[in-house]
Amino acid sequence: MGALVHLALCLLPGLVVAGCQEFQGDEVLRDRARTESAEREAVAVVNGQAIGIRDVRAAVRATGLPPRDVLKRLEARELLLQEAARRHVQVKFDERRVRQALVQALLISDVEGQVVPEAAVREAFNKQAERFSTPERRASVHVLAVVKPGDDRATREAAYAFIEEMIPLLRVEEFSKVAQRAKELGAGQRFEVKAEKVPAVSVDGNLVRPYMDALFSLSAPGVVPEPVETRFGFHAVYVTDIQPATSKAYADVRDMLREEITLARRKTAADELLRAIAERTQTKIHDDALPDLAKVEP
Repeated sequence: MGALVHLALCLLPGLVVAGCQEFQGDEVLRDRARTESAEREAVAVVNGQAIGIRDVRAAVRATGLPPRDVLKRLEARELLLQEAARRHVQVKFDERRVRQALVQALLISDVEGQVVPEAAVREAFNKQAERFSTPERRASVHVLAVVKPGDDRATREAAYAFIEEMIPLLRVEEFSKVAQRAKELGAGQRFEVKAEKVPAVSVDGNLVRPYMDALFSLSAPGVVPEPVETRFGFHAVYVTDIQPATSKAYADVRDMLREEITLARRKTAADELLRAIAERTQTKIHDDALPDLAKVEP
């Protein structure tokens, strides 16, 4: 049954699914008059219709798929052919795209003519609100005086004083100059000094909380007026950029959502169609033909 569900995913018009391969083996549509050929001895029988080793071999050569996978696809194609005949569905198709044409023809009365209600589109929009909005994001730079858990009080006080000196420099100098100055002044200190650029993050970003709180404490880009203490030490923080929150209006994404809902319904209908066909179908595998199947090579 899993093969049939995979088949539905591979065939739906407009739906791209990784791993689906164009089933070029449909040039081997049965010529039922060829059953006298020894090479066409049945590997499987679907409701009395044989699938021969010749069918499998041609499809393996066309697709490069393993023989057993090809047999599953041939079984699924036979199910669709028989269902189309049962419904008296007239199908016009390129032989290489027979499965896609069959699925589309069999679903057209069930799905293709349905209109997705506006309420369903609106509900999808409301449920996916975060998808169509981006929160405010802020970028920053900072100078860090590294303080370790075991450092003494004198080291902590010296680090704090050092960062206090860096804050005015951040207000008036380019960060590259401040970073160079910080490294020069930190060379003889009892603590390590770092100067870094921090990419833009939203308020729920993964930076340590005291830094995040400081980053979002300002109403405009600028320097946080006091040293910021985190588990890494003391920071001089400069908010360099504030990217406003954005959101897309319902009207901007309505058509896209409607198409997504249609595709999802088409997929569900195809899954249900193939399951229903399989449940009322008798499929028999000829165990004595499996050794020949294993010998088939691309």
